[in-house]
Amino acid sequence: MPARQVRVQELRSLTAANGGTAVTALVTFGLLPGTQYVKIHSRAFSTAVGLQYALNPYLAVLKTTDAGATWTDYSSAAQDEDAATHVDLSGLSTLANGDAVYIGAATAFRGLDVDVDGPNGNSSVLTASYWNGSAWVDTSDTDGTISSGKTMGQDGTIAWTVPSAWSAGSLNNILQNLDGGGSSTAAAAPQYGYQDLFWVRLEVGAALDSAVTLDSIHALAGSTAYAELTAGDDVVELAANYGEFGAVELTVTTGTVNTVVTVGGKFV
Repeated sequence: MPARQVRVQELRSLTAANGGTAVTALVTFGLLPGTQYVKIHSRAFSTAVGLQYALNPYLAVLKTTDAGATWTDYSSAAQDEDAATHVDLSGLSTLANGDAVYIGAATAFRGLDVDVDGPNGNSSVLTASYWNGSAWVDTSDTDGTISSGKTMGQDGTIAWTVPSAWSAGSLNNILQNLDGGGSSTAAAAPQYGYQDLFWVRLEVGAALDSAVTLDSIHALAGSTAYAELTAGDDVVELAANYGEFGAVELTVTTGTVNTVVTVGGKFV
């Protein structure tokens, strides 16, 4: 099969300046809008066996506060690596009051890596449910964003075991079929609501406070059978389309690996 040709107009680094990011545990980086090329460069191994990596699916991130009558699409803001854009969860209330965040991807994912910009100060517990083809079912997630009983109180991962019964579907169809077989008052969700995706519904047990913002939400890879780079200044070059992939996931089993992630494309 011939190599895939990628037209790159600009290169940018996603990792820290002056030598890259020291990877000691799981970390994710969102791909910039327009990304078509990803280069992972590992060096300065310190007692680490290898750098493990994955390209993770792009997420549809949709919020409603009126049971689906209107929607806010945070898909780009959640993954664009721009500190000026945010996912706004200020005052997010309970599902009974019509509030929820729906997150979907083209492939199953094992959780979310969340960067909290404005932490929640109200006591509240998060429930993440998956769609099994006929109902929403609790994933029994582990919420690493909870701090002193407050979900979204700190940076962390929301992780679960990928359910074998998880079923892809159109969010619009799912919500309408749950409410009268097409007679739902729910409006059509943004473009991602029409796609057959693996959806997770996030709901809170009590309303969040009035100033909760997230800098990013990235998918965790569906499998931890990572690809791996070993010591010796290895380089891997990958073709990636924005919209197919949303984030790079890196981790090590032990030690530290200095890593530089470079992306290329036509950025806006």
